[in-house]
This record gives sequence, C-alpha cells and structure tokens, in this order.
Amino acid sequence: MNVKSRFTVLRNPFALMAIVFIILSMCFYWWRIWFVGAVGEGIGIEVYPHSLVGTIPSEGLDFIPNIGHSLQWFFVVLIIMILMIFMGSFLKKKIGIPLILVSSLMCLAIRYAFKMRLQARIDALKMGAMIQIPTVEIEGKVMIEGYDVVTNFGPGYDLIVVAGIIGILSVILHDRIRINLKRS
Repeated sequence: MNVKSRFTVLRNPFALMAIVFIILSMCFYWWRIWFVGAVGEGIGIEVYPHSLVGTIPSEGLDFIPNIGHSLQWFFVVLIIMILMIFMGSFLKKKIGIPLILVSSLMCLAIRYAFKMRLQARIDALKMGAMIQIPTVEIEGKVMIEGYDVVTNFGPGYDLIVVAGIIGILSVILHDRIRINLKRS
C-alpha cells in the first residue's frame, strides 16, 4: 500500500477539531504580566507558546521571571502534536488511535509543564533576591514600584486542555465515521 492510498480516507474527523483547538491556543496568550500605573494605562508582556509580546517598564525587569528562551520547545512540541493528530486521523485503529491518544495526553502534559516551568522561574526569582522585595505570583495582583502588577493565565492556556479532551474523546469514534477523500 503506497502513501497516496493510505491518506484517502479520513477515519477520525473529530480529531481534526483537536488540531483546531491547538492552533487556537497558540493564537491566544497563555500567561500575562501587566503593569498598571497611576494614570491607569497598562503595559506588559503576554506569553504565547512561541513568543513574548509587549513591553514592560524598566523598573519591572527585576520582578518578572525570564521565560523567553524556554518557549521554543513548547512551540516545537505543539507542532509535533498537530502532525501526530493529523496523521492519526487518517490511519487505521492500530496506529491511528495511539498517535491521537498520545498527542492528546501531551496537550494536558504541556499545560502542566508550562505552569511548572513558570512557577520554577518565579521561585528562582524570589530566591535570588538579595533584599526582601515583593515579587510577582503566578496568578494574582501585587504593588511593585508604584505599579499594580497583575498576572493571570489566558485563554490559550485553557484551550490546550479543550484540545486534549476532544482528542481523547475522538479516539472513541475512530473509524466509526469515515470521510472518503478519493474521487469516485
């Protein structure tokens, strides 16, 4: 059986919905740190799985975790998960289900890994402080250098869980609804 004939029947169209949610999670921020000054205008950084977007005041550089260089592997893992789900949705049960299931479980694991990596960076920032200064929490609000600093998780952080759940549930329907892509 050649490759062309192997990818002519879509065996799990619901798994493709998981891909859509993974892509959506990459379009929305996963975590944000926002500095709101006395004038009420906010500036900050939004953390996406592939980049950091925004600016921070120079006073805030000492109070935020350095997570920029650890984002590349999150992005690579998300792309690999998309490819695994895509291939698994075309393959038969024996190979397709494990591909979809593993990548769907990886969606849940990458969310946990992101939070733990972020928490480790914040804890290292707290431990490295020579003097007792307020530092940001992983989620919440604190006053630093005249700024209200607000941190929170974003919609992308939640959408990756939705992708994982849809992927896991789609395994149940694998090979039950087929779409023939070959022209008759």
